[in-house]
Amino acid sequence: MIAAEQWSYVIAAWVVTGATIGGYAVSVLRRGRRLAKQVPVEERRWL
Repeated sequence: MIAAEQWSYVIAAWVVTGATIGGYAVSVLRRGRRLAKQVPVEERRWL
C-alpha cells in the first residue's frame, strides 16, 4: 500500500502550507493594524 502511505505526506504538506499561509496572513493583518494606529486621523484615506 505505497499509495496510502504517500497520502499522509500530501496531507501533511497541505497542513504545513495552510498553517504557513494562515500565519503569514495573521502577521500581515496585525502589522497593518499596528501601523494604522500611527497614521494621523486626517491622513487616513481608507476610512
